[in-house]
Amino acid sequence: MKIIHIMDPLCGWCYGNTENTVKLYQKYKDRLDFEIIPAGMWTGSNVRKQSPQMVNFFLKHDAVVAARTGAAFGKEYAALLEQEIDLDSEVLIELH
Repeated sequence: MKIIHIMDPLCGWCYGNTENTVKLYQKYKDRLDFEIIPAGMWTGSNVRKQSPQMVNFFLKHDAVVAARTGAAFGKEYAALLEQEIDLDSEVLIELH
């Protein structure tokens, strides 16, 4: 049996559930195969320039992710929110 975890490098909920994914892997790694597939919600024509409105949206939802999962969004992430970057999952997938 195999668990296939499809995630997006730019997804706050995927990030927030990293600890759960790691715990699942640690508990069952001797009995199940695992594969993590980075997918892209921000690819091709969906790539967007990060705007102040998007940052506000992210911050609002990141607070919910943090409250429900205990995940902490670090200084590096906060620094990215201050930049006008392209939201492109494929770039991060290629780095994976």
